[in-house]
Parts: sequence; structure tokens; C-alpha cells
Amino acid sequence: MQVYKEGILGSTWTQGRGLPPLPADHARFRLDLLPFERRQITHNGVEFKCNLYTGPELAEFISDGDPTSGLKPKKEKFLFRYDPNDLGVIYFMNPKTGQYVAIPVKDQELNGVSIPADKEYRRAKNQVAELEEERAKVRGLQAENREIVANATEATKQARKRSAIRSAKRTIAQKRAKEVRSLVPAPAAHPEPAPTAQKVIPLRLKTQELVAPLIEDMEW
Repeated sequence: MQVYKEGILGSTWTQGRGLPPLPADHARFRLDLLPFERRQITHNGVEFKCNLYTGPELAEFISDGDPTSGLKPKKEKFLFRYDPNDLGVIYFMNPKTGQYVAIPVKDQELNGVSIPADKEYRRAKNQVAELEEERAKVRGLQAENREIVANATEATKQARKRSAIRSAKRTIAQKRAKEVRSLVPAPAAHPEPAPTAQKVIPLRLKTQELVAPLIEDMEW
């Protein structure tokens, strides 16, 4: 610090250089000190920090080509400076004039909003969107489960109804069969025929009848 003072104000042994001259254009000096990024200019404007900036001053520097011409775009990028504490505007360095041109953001609600605040807003917005998506999924699953339960209940009712109908038909058929059997007379019982008496031929007589012809042949 002492050396700095001696360089500006001088000392016993050296002559000071004095304070440097102030910049003539304070606004330009401020812009030159801002951070910068290079961006491509398209027909939609300039996208910066997830926001869109557009203005008529950008028309002659569009570098994405004419979509209807079929020509390959140049993809040239230009210098843009920005204030981290205000996303409402960015400053385009016109390469032809060497001057900065303020390009406003399309979403005017970002005027005066800092980059950290915008990031926090987008993070919260994404969380809300994710939460709503999860809730929508849960509601869809609940509706699907209710439909499954309703279909199962209806199928159970139909199955019970069919089972009751089959049981009633079976009962009616059994009742009718019993009524038919009660109307048909039972067949009359036939007496078994008495056994036929067989004539018993004495063994001695039967032997004589068989042997007699043999004796007659022998005598002849």
C-alpha cells in the first residue's frame, strides 16, 4: 500500500505519477467491466441463462441461416455483456460500430431479477412441476386401481350369478326327474319257472338196453 501511495503521490526521492484520468464515458467504462459470454443470434433472438432476448438490432447478425434456403448456418457467436444483478437486459457489442446495444428480455417479469434469484425460482418451479407430475401419477394409479376393483367386483357378481343359475337348473332337473320316476309304474314281478322233473332211469335197465343188441349179433 505504501508503494502504491508513493507511485501516485510521490515521495522524497521519487516523483508521483498522479491519479489516472477518469474515463470520459462512465457508462461505457461500467459496461466494459461487466462479465460477458458469446452467444449465437438466431431468428428467435438470443438465449441466455435459459431466457430469450430479442431486438431489431440483432436482425442483421442472425447466424442460424434461413430455414427455407437449405444453406448451412454460419454459427457465428457474438459478445454479450450482462449484469448478474439484473437479467432484464443484456448488452450486445455491435462488431460494426464497436458500441453496446441493450437487448431486453422477452419475459418482462425478469426486470431487476438477479441470476441467483432466477436460478432459485426455476429450481422451485421444477420441484413444483415434479411434485404435480408425481401427484398426477398417483391419481392415475388410484383411478386404475378403482377400475380394477370395480371390474373384479362385477366379475365376481357375474360368476356368482352364473353359479346360482346353474345350481337352480340342476335342482329343477333333479326335481323333474324325480316326478317322472314317480309317474312310471314299476314293472310286474314274473314268477320263476318251476324246475323240470327229469326222468330217472335205473342204471341196471339202461345197461341191459345197451348190451342186448350186442348179444343178438353174436348169436347170429
